[in-house]
Amino acid sequence: MYIAKSIGLHLHAGGGLFLIYSRNDGSNLRRSTAAQQGARPLLLVRTYLNNSGIHGFGVFAKEPIAQGTRVWEYHEKLDIKFSPEEFERLPDSVKEEIEWHMYEPEDGGPFYYEATMGKYMNHDRQANVDFSKVGIGVATRDIAQGEELTCDYRHFMANWEHISYI
Repeated sequence: MYIAKSIGLHLHAGGGLFLIYSRNDGSNLRRSTAAQQGARPLLLVRTYLNNSGIHGFGVFAKEPIAQGTRVWEYHEKLDIKFSPEEFERLPDSVKEEIEWHMYEPEDGGPFYYEATMGKYMNHDRQANVDFSKVGIGVATRDIAQGEELTCDYRHFMANWEHISYI
């Protein structure tokens, strides 16, 4: 089973579609795909890559980000979806390259690979970006210019228990 070893940023999928749950009438939830919600590019704030004190590279804020700001949204063209069978058919060299940044939101697949630098967002249990709502990441507090953006991988990984740093 291949699962993210570094970054996720992705959220629960159902029937191959990312779902966004929102209140319909105050009590019922409706579901729709991110595309139906008018999905925008993944990182919605200006960022840059730099060396991270957490692990390898990290994603850093180019400018201050206010608490509550949407930092990330799912984008169907920038999140590459693989069934477990499709992934297994890839050449070993490709699997070795992309498995570091893959994530599996539901046990048994599918797998997703993020094609933007958002894949370098590192894990922190006290994350400054919250991915607990399906399809979006929101700043949990004010984030200073030059500060590393972090997320809690447990929000979007089905099988994280075996990964020691999570």
